[in-house]
Amino acid sequence: SASIRGMGQQRVELSAGTRLGAYEIVASLGGGPTGTAYRARDTERGRNVAIKVLAQDIAPGSKRRQKLERDVAAAIRLRHPHIRAAYDLNRRNDTDFLVMEYVEGETLASRLEKGPLSIREILGIAIQMAEALGAAHEQGVIHGGLRPTNVLIAGNDVKLLDFGQNAARAEVLTSLPAPGYSARSEETICTSLSYMAPEQIEGKEPDARSDIFAFGAVLYEMATGKRAFAGTSTPAVITSVLASEPPLTGSQRPEIPPEFDRLVRTCLAKIPSERLHSAHNLEGELKWIRDRVSEPGTP
Repeated sequence: SASIRGMGQQRVELSAGTRLGAYEIVASLGGGPTGTAYRARDTERGRNVAIKVLAQDIAPGSKRRQKLERDVAAAIRLRHPHIRAAYDLNRRNDTDFLVMEYVEGETLASRLEKGPLSIREILGIAIQMAEALGAAHEQGVIHGGLRPTNVLIAGNDVKLLDFGQNAARAEVLTSLPAPGYSARSEETICTSLSYMAPEQIEGKEPDARSDIFAFGAVLYEMATGKRAFAGTSTPAVITSVLASEPPLTGSQRPEIPPEFDRLVRTCLAKIPSERLHSAHNLEGELKWIRDRVSEPGTP
């Protein structure tokens, strides 16, 4: 069965056993601003898949639907060991859903609930993230919503999730509260905004530099266990992203090398042209810091 909940958008929630065409829902994997993810069984191919049921009812033929289809088509072409594969965009019973590779693991958000990571853990995860982001950007695919819930840790491997969903994501933040709007809804929107670059919050289309800003926010949180830009209301978070600078990571954890702090600061530059020029540059900087940290006598 399915139920609808208001959050500024309609959210579809499915119970185990619900069928969406050839796909049978097995269990929920959690929800976010763009929709709810499920583990499902592809009954035609006999395999497990992940299904993301989008939070919005995007009418066929609309500009939003056309953009979503373009974004998903680009995401489907992405093939990289650190990007979760996307297979298809479907619509059943006025419900849009994405079919994706199913990967067992723990999100970075879940891992951060236990506290900040060691510098070696941070660099091990971040280098794989940068490799994935660089590969996507080379093919013209922007993530537009990178945050800890979209980073999956599976053993020693990292996979980035949710490429190709920018059309849905932008709509969440520009809609007015619906009758079902709640404090939980506000918290969800604040979370999404806290990783968005200033230009995105100002309504501009994200580009590769926007992803690098979000990457910097994730790096900061891995190092400190705190969000770079926080607030208990939408206006507070927006003000923080647009106008404030987070405290240095090294001021909170002396073992964090100053090179790491400089890298985070560069990623979080308010003006896009002042950030690192590419995810490949970011990967190179992270590897340099990793090699520096690995030197004998380095904490």
